[in-house]
Amino acid sequence: MPIDPKIITRFLITIFIIAGLFVGYQLITSEETRESSEPVMEEPFYSEEDIQAFEKQLEDNIVIDDQMGKEIQFDNSFEHTNPGVSSEIIVNASGFAPNEFTIVYVRFAGTEDYIAAGGQEQRADSNGNISTRFTITQYGDYEVFLSSNGETFTSPTITVE
Repeated sequence: MPIDPKIITRFLITIFIIAGLFVGYQLITSEETRESSEPVMEEPFYSEEDIQAFEKQLEDNIVIDDQMGKEIQFDNSFEHTNPGVSSEIIVNASGFAPNEFTIVYVRFAGTEDYIAAGGQEQRADSNGNISTRFTITQYGDYEVFLSSNGETFTSPTITVE
């Protein structure tokens, strides 16, 4: 039985095409894109302590009055004084003139809803700092709103959970 020359020709053409594709792939693909036996570097792992320390640094924000340029720095936190019943928002603000009069409020973040305790009148100490506490009875997001010499300042959000 004679072999048809067309079949042999098609077979050889197919082999050359496959070989050409293989060689072409090897030439245009760099070694960097091929699979490597070296392990891939993973993202660094941050512990919960690292994350909390970073979040604490973010809480120490400075609020600047746009019109007067006055800088007020808030260092607010909270403490569960009676877990499951009540907590305290701890307000620490600096950047006032010594003995400057302020009224401090705590409200639900992003609203005009103030906590039931109302405002507290404070006078800055000789270093221009004020410090006070407000009792709260529910978890949530809060912010400190204070008024001094006709200027108002709002702190970053304090999340009590």
